[in-house]
This record gives sequence, structure tokens and C-alpha cells, in this order.
Amino acid sequence: MNKNVLFYIAIGVAATAFVACSNESADVQVDKVFADSLSARNAVAELYQTGAPSLFAQADEKNGPFLAFGAYRAGMFANEEGGTVNYEKCLMITDSLCRTAVEKATLLIGEIEHSDAIEPSVRNQMAGEVRFLRAFNSFYIAQTDTINVRKFFLSAEEDLKAAIDMLPETCYGENDFHATANSARMLLADICLAMSGKQLEAKRYAEAAALVRKIVESGSNSLAENEDLAEKSAYNKLRTNACNPEYLFEFIGRKGIPLSSYSLPSRAKTWNNVGVASPSNAYEPTRSFFKLYDKDDLRTRDRQFFHTFYKYNRGNKTVVELFEPASWFWYQVGDSIGQHVSIYRYAEALLVGAEAVAMSEGVTDEAVAWLLAVRCRANASLNRPEEERRLKAMNREAFVEEVWVERYRELPFEMKIWQDVRRTGKLPSALDNDGRVVFRNYNPTM
Repeated sequence: MNKNVLFYIAIGVAATAFVACSNESADVQVDKVFADSLSARNAVAELYQTGAPSLFAQADEKNGPFLAFGAYRAGMFANEEGGTVNYEKCLMITDSLCRTAVEKATLLIGEIEHSDAIEPSVRNQMAGEVRFLRAFNSFYIAQTDTINVRKFFLSAEEDLKAAIDMLPETCYGENDFHATANSARMLLADICLAMSGKQLEAKRYAEAAALVRKIVESGSNSLAENEDLAEKSAYNKLRTNACNPEYLFEFIGRKGIPLSSYSLPSRAKTWNNVGVASPSNAYEPTRSFFKLYDKDDLRTRDRQFFHTFYKYNRGNKTVVELFEPASWFWYQVGDSIGQHVSIYRYAEALLVGAEAVAMSEGVTDEAVAWLLAVRCRANASLNRPEEERRLKAMNREAFVEEVWVERYRELPFEMKIWQDVRRTGKLPSALDNDGRVVFRNYNPTM
């Protein structure tokens, strides 16, 4: 068993046993309240580094990013070191960390809501943030607990409906990297989409569509735009600017091995000035993954999502090192806030919306426009009117598969591939005679 797994198991064992509790803070015995708002803010800030958000930054030098296990299982990414994350252990660790975070959040809500030392408006927003984070952890428990899955989905939904009214209408970066109303709407839309999938088949698509409409109508978030197709592309803006209004929720901090370590191959340890510690290409896209992209897709170009070369000086010479595709999107050097890891972006909101509208209302102009907004940003040579006609002529099932393909193309660094496989029961497997991606049935085991 690798040391990373042992470390996280130790955390789970050391943590107090989780006791299922109501989402109502009135049911929690409050032993203390905060004497001032600063101590409360610090406690809330710590919760952003705990449980499910921290999973996006957990990594092991040999076995790669913790949440990459699904991408490995689906055959979309590989690890040059040959290491692999044990699936069952990942589920156990996720469940343990998230349950501990839910318990902490429940106690924290009670402490905040009963503290007269915190100004009411500030107290309300803090409680909204904690409800959001408790919901995020409940969402991840729902993906590991097959017996109580509905309970945890509904628990998260209850928290988020309250949080939306308690959180500010602004973008994540402008809110000092704290949850906003759109963060909560996005998470709830994702939960509604998940509840509509294979786990529950609850048909919550209409609610997901309505939530995405609220995000779009708010005007607080937007897609990053291409100024050029090189260093000022949308994807490089997102890579270098954690405050970009496309971000709805990120992990921000210095916890664990930075994911930039996976932006270069292991032999980069001998190169000069690479700027990352312990490089290892543990998140290498496979040929199967690259087949999902159209040939003119900007995201496949060097130094957009991925890269294949690195230049450095050795004496009076410039050395160019070539390697298999590695993550460029995670290459962050010298960022004062530590690493920023994308969890939700406005692009995902549009794709969730496109699928939800199609499933609840059919292939409407709105659904097509949302899908095209993401697709056309990545492909300037795409004939938009022609692509629009092609999509509108599709039946619902074919259109939804187009959305699924775009999710694979757009969201590899949010590491949600296995969530999509489990939700849809499908896996992209081949190309048809027209070069379109074909999905096959796939029944992932827990």
C-alpha cells in the first residue's frame, strides 16, 4: 500500500466517528460561539481547505492526482511512472474526509448563527458559505455511499437552496475566493444533473436548466475570451488568472503537492529552472482521449491545455526538450496565492444547461447556443451557422451525446470523467465514418 493512501487512512482513523445529523443547526448542541468575526472567518477559511475541496489538490508523486483515478480507469489518461490510484481506497478516503468535513460544517453553522459578536449580514453570509461547503461534501459522499445516496443528495439540495439567498451576487475572484450565489447555483445544478443520471434517475433536468438560466442572467460570470490563439487565448488567461470571471469555484492554497508538478516529465528533474518540484507526467492524455477532439480544436495545440516541449538555457546554449503531451493548464509558477485548481467554470455551467434543457424541453435554440458558445471558442475555423443547423437537426439523444463529448474536451482538469461515466452509463469508444464520437454502454462498478 502506498504511503499516500496510508496517510489519508490515518486521517480518517484519527478523525472522530461521523454521526449523521440534520441540516438544521438548531439540532446541534452548541458548546461555544465566536467572540469576534475574525475568528469565525478563519474557521470558515479552514473549511475551504478541508474535505471535498481538498481532494482536488491531493496528489502523490508516484500515483498522481488523487481524483485522476476515474480518468485512468476510463483509459483517457495515463501515468508515466506506471503508478495507479486504488479505486476502492479512493472511495473510502473520500467518504471519510467528506463526512468529517460535514460534521465540522454542522458545528460551525451553529457556532456562527448563535454568535452575537458577528454583524448579522456578515453572519448570514458566513453561514451561507458553510452551507455551500457542507453541500459540496455531501455531494461527494453521495457518490461513495450507495445505500444513502438519495439522503445525501437531498441534504445538499436543502443546504444550497438556503445558501443561494445568503451569498453575494458576484464572481468568485471578486469575493476573495469565497462562495457566491452562482457557486451555489452551479453546485445545485450539477447535483440535479447527477440525480437525473443512472444512480437515481430522478428526472431533475428542468431544475438544473432553471439554475443555469439564473447564472447566465445574473451577469456575474462569463466565458473567458480569446485575444489571440497563443499566450492570450482564453485557456492561458484561465491558467494564469485565478480571478477570471469564468471561475465559479476553485481550490486556492498551498496544500499538498502542487498539480504543476504534473506539467513536466520526470526527467525534467535534471533540467534548469523548471520552477516545479518533483516533476512527473502522472496525468498524460492518451491517444483515446485526443481522438475526441476535432483536428482544428485550439485545446489540442501546444501550450493551451497541453504541451510537448520545454526550453531552458544551459551555458550559452538554448536547450529544447521534447516529451509526450503533459498538462500545460496546471503549469503555474510563482503565483502568490499558491495553486488554483478549477472545480467549476462558467463553461461547465453552459454544458450542464445545454444537456438539461435538451432532456427537459428538447433541442431548443437555447440549448444549441450554450453548447456552441463553448465549442466555437475552441475552434475559430468552425462554420457556426452550419454547425448550428447540424445540431438543431439532431434528436435529443444525439444532441446530448454532443454535449458529453464537449464535456470531455473542455473539462479534463476538473477531473470529473468518472462522475460522467457513472452518471451516463456511457463511455466514448470509437469514431464513426464521419469522424464523430460513438458512445458505448459501460457499467462502472463501485
